[in-house]
Amino acid sequence: MAQNDKPANTILIGRIKAKIWRNLSKDNRAWFNVEIVRLYKDDHDQTQEASQFGLTDLLAVAKVADMAFDWVHEQQVPARASESDE
Repeated sequence: MAQNDKPANTILIGRIKAKIWRNLSKDNRAWFNVEIVRLYKDDHDQTQEASQFGLTDLLAVAKVADMAFDWVHEQQVPARASESDE
């Protein structure tokens, strides 16, 4: 199971970000994991990530999750089609 240093895709709405990670199994089959975070600035004006969301964040979290689902699904459809051809 290898994970890249960079996400395969990133989706950002306001301060809510989904990072989509592509992983490979030993037999080179890909699967994806999604990490959703809230961005904020710390006391030193550095961007940080949090895994907790307030009420005003939840609609953006839902939309980012929906968009991440669509992106992952699009990546997996060609893989499923080629598997059925074998």
